[in-house]
Amino acid sequence: MARTIFERRRYEKEYYQKNRERLRKRQSFYYHSNLEYRKKAIERAIRSRRRCWENFKIKRLELISKLGGKCEKCGFDNPIALQFHHKLMDGRAKKRSQMYEKAFLADIEKNILDIQLLCANCHIILHGELKNG
Repeated sequence: MARTIFERRRYEKEYYQKNRERLRKRQSFYYHSNLEYRKKAIERAIRSRRRCWENFKIKRLELISKLGGKCEKCGFDNPIALQFHHKLMDGRAKKRSQMYEKAFLADIEKNILDIQLLCANCHIILHGELKNG
């Protein structure tokens, strides 16, 4: 009898929960006994991370160009030193370190009117002024 996709997913989830330790041991044994598999897994992870980083850099440059491509205070235009400043000061709650790069850039693109493009020096000075009053 054919199962629906939802029934199959539920069954697979229940099966995994019941047999978790046995399945993990088998996966661990296969991973440690198969050197070629380990090498390929590491290579895949490296390629995937490199591809994500390249996409992040491209998207970041697109957003920088949408925001004018230079610091709004001093006019510095080297994209390496340009940073995104949240005018509403809600950026601390959405730290990039706590989000994937893709989510970080999507958030900036969604709220592009609330973002100011500043060079690193102007950004630090601005936050110092805001902190010290």
